[in-house]
Amino acid sequence: FDVAAFIDLWKRQQIQENFDQTLAAVYQSTLSDITWGDLSKHPHLARLRDATQGGRLSIRFNVFGFDRDPSADDYTTGVVVGSIGPYREGEPRHFGLSDPRPVRSLVAGLAMYACCIPAFIGGLLVWKVVLDVAGYTFAQQDVAQMIEETQGAHRYGALVLAGLLIPFLEEFLFRGFVQNWMVRLRGALPGIWITSIAFAALHGVSPFGYLLMVALAAGFVFHWTGSLWAAFAVHAANNTVNVLLLYFAPEMTP
Repeated sequence: FDVAAFIDLWKRQQIQENFDQTLAAVYQSTLSDITWGDLSKHPHLARLRDATQGGRLSIRFNVFGFDRDPSADDYTTGVVVGSIGPYREGEPRHFGLSDPRPVRSLVAGLAMYACCIPAFIGGLLVWKVVLDVAGYTFAQQDVAQMIEETQGAHRYGALVLAGLLIPFLEEFLFRGFVQNWMVRLRGALPGIWITSIAFAALHGVSPFGYLLMVALAAGFVFHWTGSLWAAFAVHAANNTVNVLLLYFAPEMTP
């Protein structure tokens, strides 16, 4: 199975004599390298085998009732209740920021950002032409103006906010929630494009072309790696570079 962290922890068990862990949690991941054997007498399993893709099965369990008392007879045991279902290509293997190889995912995201810089610039230039034809005046984002005007130690805070915190939150929302949902509804390519268009549109008219390319880069690397850390690396690298440009070379800022 793919290693994944517990999610949705909550205090399900308030009082219980048989165990001392009151927390319950959800575990969602996939099983791989499955050997099915002879299913001629098991039609339900045969249908499950035929419905799944990529040689995997999806699992989602509620776990609770874990006993942490070393002196108890049921030490390290608990209750697992859940379901096993078909896996579809393009679906996330697990949800959340758990990643057995986060450094590799971050490097993949940074490499994606570096490779896509020409596409970012191209998207910016093409969109400026479109706006000129439409008679729309290209304008800098309000948040970019605020960052550019910060002074002293506030610049470090703005760099952390724009370069780390905002990308983290936006990737968790757009790639973690919206893209997963749209890919499941519409398929991989339409889902990535719909999510990216929504992301760019919510940031305003002027930066739309540039941010569409950034969002597509984050969306595709997330789809290919299955890791939000890769998408975060694209977003964080982009924001950090642009903040530094605002500080030291504002004329080069997209």
